Amino acid sequence: MRGMGARWEHFAHGADVGVRGRGASKAEAFAQAALAMTAVVADPAGVEPRESVATASTPDSVSPGQAYAWNPSITGVKSEDTILVGEQNNEIITEMDGWPTINVQIDNQTIKRPAILEREPS
Repeated sequence: MRGMGARWEHFAHGADVGVRGRGASKAEAFAQAALAMTAVVADPAGVEPRESVATASTPDSVSPGQAYAWNPSITGVKSEDTILVGEQNNEIITEMDGWPTINVQIDNQTIKRPAILEREPS
């Protein structure tokens, strides 16, 4: 468990492991549950956020062989890709077989991007 009012715990569960987060608000309880989930596989104290805002003046360099998670979010929508940086081109390594795609043209390069999955009503 952690903190004064906010805390988390693991508990026995028949299928796997149970996690419980408690807090003064729903948001705080969910944040604590997320810490509990992280603690199933790693010590949360050793996990750093991966959030960063890239701009033209960001001092970080990008080199071939590095992988980046790109996850722009819009309210109600989520998209995420993992991209492997190459010498000439980048490779999206999270492409899903069978998912519809659209072709996007960027700087003389065509990139397949996920399209909206449409299903027939059942």
